[in-house]
Order: sequence, then structure tokens, then C-alpha cells
Amino acid sequence: MGKLRWAWFGILGLAAAGALAGCTQTDDAKVTGVGITNHIATRDPAKLLIILGDTTAPKEARQEADRRFVEQKGPADAKRLATLERMLFERGHSEAMQIYAMDQIVAADRARAVRSLASYLPKLPEGPVLDHACALCVELKDEQLLGALIKSLGREQRGEALEGRAEAKAIEKLTGRPLERGLVREFQTGMDIPTRLAALGMLRQIQGDDSTKMIALVVADQRVEDEFEKDVKWGVAMFGMLPANRTEVDWLHELQEKKHEALVRAAKQRHELLKNELDYVFALRFVPVLARTDDAAIKMNRQQLMEDLQSRLSRLEHVKREPLYQKAADDLDESLEAHPMKLTRGDLLAMRLILHDLEHGTMVATAMQQGLADRADTTTEHGGLLLIDAHGTLALQPYPAIIKNSDFQYTGSDELTRDLPGALAQYHYHFQKPFNDAIAGPGVGDLSYTKNARCTGIVFTSVKGDRVDVDYFTPEGAVVDLGVWSSQNR
Repeated sequence: MGKLRWAWFGILGLAAAGALAGCTQTDDAKVTGVGITNHIATRDPAKLLIILGDTTAPKEARQEADRRFVEQKGPADAKRLATLERMLFERGHSEAMQIYAMDQIVAADRARAVRSLASYLPKLPEGPVLDHACALCVELKDEQLLGALIKSLGREQRGEALEGRAEAKAIEKLTGRPLERGLVREFQTGMDIPTRLAALGMLRQIQGDDSTKMIALVVADQRVEDEFEKDVKWGVAMFGMLPANRTEVDWLHELQEKKHEALVRAAKQRHELLKNELDYVFALRFVPVLARTDDAAIKMNRQQLMEDLQSRLSRLEHVKREPLYQKAADDLDESLEAHPMKLTRGDLLAMRLILHDLEHGTMVATAMQQGLADRADTTTEHGGLLLIDAHGTLALQPYPAIIKNSDFQYTGSDELTRDLPGALAQYHYHFQKPFNDAIAGPGVGDLSYTKNARCTGIVFTSVKGDRVDVDYFTPEGAVVDLGVWSSQNR
């Protein structure tokens, strides 16, 4: 009986609320001020803004609330524009309301509209909202928006050619040039390096395998160049490559230092020998590998290198980490044969150098010594750079962590980043306990780091008490277990 009384009271209450709304406007309504018929009772500016930003309110009510607010405060009110801007990135807003918000910002303050689109357009999902934002860029005719359009166009492919997307059409209209030439211009004159790199990346997509034509686009102009463009063109001239991200731009700059002159010269000679091999893909991380690999290995083809590595690896014991879950990012086949498309000639040569030192050099003993020091330090993992000198001798050079807040994390210093272009790989230790088999090899964070840093990774893991498991991993996501080592199996 109690439940029936409450239900009946609710119906009477709704009827009464409707009657009140019909005969008078009052601020005593709910915060949204929206009734069953979308009638807005309030004229309080603060409440009207709440209605405008309320994802649960009907579109008509939200727009009516905005109209009433503008009548009182004007279209350029800072709080109103801030509410409209939030609608571009907050979840839950309909496409219609996001488009409405963009149009209202443009109508109220064109300069602010440019800033808003420059900030939010690269993050808008594919669909009518993004298409409308691109159309507004053309309407605004402000070349500051080119960067946002290029960054948006440079996102992951969405199943269609670059030229057919809304951003590409807007770029062509803003620049008055075909997409390709507009991207070249942005590479040469853009205001920030991420945008210029995005332009390079799309030139690579447009030209596909025709790298000669793509490179010609960015080196033909003989005008005065800035530092960024000089570094890019040096990479083109030396190795026929374009940088993939800011890290590789920094590498190009560093490798021009006089201290790297002999290293680069030797790498260039080997690059010329290999550049026509089908499985050879140049990357800046291979400069030390190319420079220090012996002549016999350079002359080996892919099959010979694979057989050589496999014969070495087949004699060794291997340990696989326990993944976070089945088919997780760290649930990988760590065999040499599992990554035919991710391991290029440079990777095979690098692993050959490392295995040779594991068999005959000092790496095993040094790794055990440094690993034990890592185990004693519970504030951080230890790590550093795997260096190789002119005689092909490898050395594990430790670099102290710049941040010490976890026994399961290694954060390299600025010095390590500066010296990375001259190193074979960056390494760190999983030596938290003697039997660390469950976390042997790289974790998800390690794989993400090498992808962003564009470097080769090595992780040493203590297993079965007095031995060390060695894993090689790449920016492309390949992981190869180089075996379990101790002083007895060398």
C-alpha cells in the first residue's frame, strides 16, 4: 500500500509541476530548468549555461537556453564561449550540438574560433563534426589552422586515401596548391616541428615506395634553411632517409658532431653496399651496427645470417615471461622465426654482434655484476647504453637513473639520451630477485619506450639464481630471446 501511495503522489507532483510551468516563469525549477515539454522556466544566466552544457537535455532546450543567455549577456561572453568550447572535447555531446558550438564560437569571436579549432580539431573523431570543422577552417581562411589540419590528417589511416579526406581538401583550399605541394610548404615553413614531421610522414604515404621522388620534394628548394630543415636534408643526403619523429631529428643533429665523424663515415660505406638488398631498411639506430660489423657479416645474405643466428640460439636455453593475460601486448613469440617482417638486416647484424660478445667477450660477467648492484638498489632499476668501439668491442656503460621512485622502472638521464645515437642499444635490468623468470624480457612499458625512442632495447633478467636471460627488442615490436647465459655456457 505504501508503494501505491508514493506512485500516486509522483503523478500528482508531475501534473502540478506542469501547471506551474504553464502559468509562470520561476527560478524554483530544477537546475536544468527543463520540463516535460522542453519549456525553460529560468532566466538565471548561470542556470542557462548549465542547460547549454547539459548532455541529458534535448537539443532544442539547450539552444533555447543559449538564445536566452545571449539576449542578456551577449554572444561573446567569456563564460558562454568557455562552455561552448568544452562541448568540443567533453564526452556525451551529440554531433548536432558540437557543430552548433563550433558555429556559435565562429559567429561570436573568429580569433577565438581559430584557437579552438587549432587545439581541438586534431582530436575530433572521424565523422560530421570533423568534416564541419574542416569546412570552418576554409571559411576562416587563417593559415594558422594548417598545422591542425595536417596533424589531424597525419593520424592513423582510417581506411581511405589521404587525398579523399576532409582535412586534405581543406589544406588544398587554404594553400591553393595540391596536397603534396601544401605538405612540402608546411615542412619548409611550419611553425612547429611536430607539424612539420607530420607533413613528412604524409609525403611518405603519398609517394609510397617512390622514395626518390619523395626525397626530391623536400631537398630541391635552395632557399635559406633553418636548423630543422638542415638536419633533415643531411639525413637524406647521407642515408636517403626521413626522420619519423622528433627523437630521430635530434639523432640526425647529434650524428653531425665531429666526435661521430668516423662512425658515420664507416656506416655510410656499409649503407651503400646494402641499400639495394630487399630486406635492408635503414634506421638511425643501425648506424653503430653498420659501422662496426665485420666485412664477412656484411657480405652474408639474409638466409645466411638467419642460419648463423639460429645455429647459435638453438644450443641455448630460453625463458619466456608470463604475460599479463593471453594475447596481451607482452604475450609474444620470442623466437627468431616469429618476426620475419619486423627484423631487418640491421637487426640480424646487431644480434650477431651481441651473440658474439656473449660467447667470447665480457658482457655476461659485466651483466651479472651490474645486475647484482641493481638488486641491492630497491629505489630504481639500473640501465645504460651498450657501446661498441672501433675494434668491435662491446661494453655495458651504466648511466644512473634520473628518477628513483620504483624498483620496476628505469628512467634514463639527458646524458643517456644525448649519447644514444652512438650506441648499439639501450639496456636495463630485471634483477629484483634471483628467480625472476616470470618477468623475463621486456614488459609493455619497455616495448612502448623503444617504440617512442626509436632505439633498440636489451633487457637482462636474473633467472634460476645465478644466470641471466638476454632479450633483444625493437621499436617495431619484435622480441627475440638471445638465450640464458652464465660463465659455464660461454
